[in-house]
Amino acid sequence: MKRLLLLVALGIFTLQTAVAQQFRFGIGGGTMNQDTRKDPIFMLAVSPGVYFPVSKRTSFSLEMPLKMGYGKGNITSFPADYKQFTNEADGFAFNIPLMLNFNFGAGAVRGKKDTIGAARWSTVAREEGFGFFLGLGVASYNTIQKNTYTTFLSPDVETGYRMTNVTDIFYNQSTGVMLNAGVRFGVGAHKRRNLELRFIYMKGMTNEKPEVRGVTFAYVF
Repeated sequence: MKRLLLLVALGIFTLQTAVAQQFRFGIGGGTMNQDTRKDPIFMLAVSPGVYFPVSKRTSFSLEMPLKMGYGKGNITSFPADYKQFTNEADGFAFNIPLMLNFNFGAGAVRGKKDTIGAARWSTVAREEGFGFFLGLGVASYNTIQKNTYTTFLSPDVETGYRMTNVTDIFYNQSTGVMLNAGVRFGVGAHKRRNLELRFIYMKGMTNEKPEVRGVTFAYVF
């Protein structure tokens, strides 16, 4: 009997949780920078997430704020042997995280329609104008980079300058921990949509162990 009651209670809790959860989706853009020495990467960001309301103003969410970016840069150096190297680098970066966030205020809980009529909303269900969130998760950071080297060798008395062109393609992947935090501002009818400013920091724990920083601005449906 106790086992039956426990199974029933667990089933009710699971059903209630499944019904209560809410799905949200954001789209926007921003910049991402690796190890601060490299040029910033401009990126497209999408952030699907499932929200689990805790109260009228707070929720926890599982989110995947995916980011894909493109960057290009030029580096010229003069080594001690008098060779000149011009490095043109361009490539793509992908950041694939899974975050557990705590949300408060705007964007934390989606308002519900008033039972009086489809066009009316209750004061309690009206979403707030400001909110914030913070969270911790894991992420995979992937880069595909093409480097083109133009090498000018030292002058030769007979042949003059000698030039060599080299193109290399590198693929790197690192897995690590990621932090994110940000603010949301309610917009639209009854503030059911949000403008979101998100800051990210990732510390890679494998391969090159990169430090990745970024900021995105998105519209959340």
